[in-house]
Amino acid sequence: MRHGGVPGATDGTFLRAWAGLPVVVMGPGQKTLPHQVDEWVDLEEVVQAARVYAALAVLYLG
Repeated sequence: MRHGGVPGATDGTFLRAWAGLPVVVMGPGQKTLPHQVDEWVDLEEVVQAARVYAALAVLYLG
């Protein structure tokens, strides 16, 4: 898994700036494709992201 920034903004940008909340932005798909006419996401990436989201929910809600 590679880590890096995103070329656009998210709601997390404002939550960090206005409220000082720590923010992690993650999800399936290539970071340069959102909101493009040829946007697509590989199904295996969606499955992997769903597993990570579920694991994080279990840890958070413990």
